[in-house]
Amino acid sequence: MIVTRSSHPIILASNHGLKTFAVKRPSKIVDTIGCGDAFVGGFLAFCSLNRSIDDCINAACYCAYECLSHTQCQFSKNPLFDRMQQFCEIEYSS
Repeated sequence: MIVTRSSHPIILASNHGLKTFAVKRPSKIVDTIGCGDAFVGGFLAFCSLNRSIDDCINAACYCAYECLSHTQCQFSKNPLFDRMQQFCEIEYSS
């Protein structure tokens, strides 16, 4: 189970126990609408790539972070995969 708690750490409860993930806040929050949906979308996108649960949660956090920085959950036309990699500290490999 994954519990998001606004700006408080995310909690992952699994058979292995509890784990928390820090939440990065943008310097300016523009709009909170759609952040939960963005979180779920990022999580499921990485799940579909068979990534680790940590990578999935980090990708979800990135999507929510970007959503907070834009009006009405609108992202730029070009995905910022380099920025996502830096934000999440994720290694991308095929």
